[in-house]
Amino acid sequence: MAGGSQTHARGRVLRRASGLRERASKAVYDYEFAKSRSLVDQALGVLDGAEEPGHQELIPVRVHVLITASYADIEAGEIERGLGRLDSADGLVGEIADAVVRKRMRLLSQEQRGFLLIRVGRPEEGVRALGPIAEELEADLAAGVGDPGLLAITYLNSSLGHILRARPDDAIAEARRCIEVAERHEADPTIAIKARHNLGYVAFMAGDMPTALSAYEESARICQDRAPTLLPVIRIDQARALLAAGLADEAARGLDEALPELRKQRGGRTSPRPR
Repeated sequence: MAGGSQTHARGRVLRRASGLRERASKAVYDYEFAKSRSLVDQALGVLDGAEEPGHQELIPVRVHVLITASYADIEAGEIERGLGRLDSADGLVGEIADAVVRKRMRLLSQEQRGFLLIRVGRPEEGVRALGPIAEELEADLAAGVGDPGLLAITYLNSSLGHILRARPDDAIAEARRCIEVAERHEADPTIAIKARHNLGYVAFMAGDMPTALSAYEESARICQDRAPTLLPVIRIDQARALLAAGLADEAARGLDEALPELRKQRGGRTSPRPR
């Protein structure tokens, strides 16, 4: 009876923590970082409160929560805390008994580390880290066992790394790969939206305002129905392009609409960048 009761209680913890993590992950994709941080802290509290917090069934979800938390922390400006959470996740991956789950969590953690290196100003290292992960995910997908969503995210983040390295051709190629994989496999729509945003940003940096404005407008149109919380970031970059094109009044209107919402999403920070 005691064993059955413990199993039942552990199942409740697993479902509760997993649900909170899924909501936190969605909040991250939607740029709602303050909300995401609150949800991951709740999830960790649920796991810590379990009768056996280190039980094998709970380790993968703890790893996943820590990975999500690391990104939310860094976007809130707490770089050391975010990297520390990722270190904790890495330390737990080897304790996962199931080989398939262990590999999935390893790839998730490694991809996140590559992305975080890019976000903290080390794009060369980040892009180098993401390359082998993409190759492994591509091989898995070709074998029918891969994770297309994670592959699309890897391409997306590699695109950002190339933008920061001033490699526009590589950034465009990776963004297009991201869009193709994400749409072919019907991944989270925010992934392809962010890749289109990156394409607009590359055009903006190259001084091609018509192409940039077209890309931003397409992203905004898709966001209206599928990911409205992404609109503030897109509108702000759209405003920059409008200003560069000499359309100051339109740019000001866009900023007036976007900045208050962006502050709420980022817990007071306003530093939109391509993803």
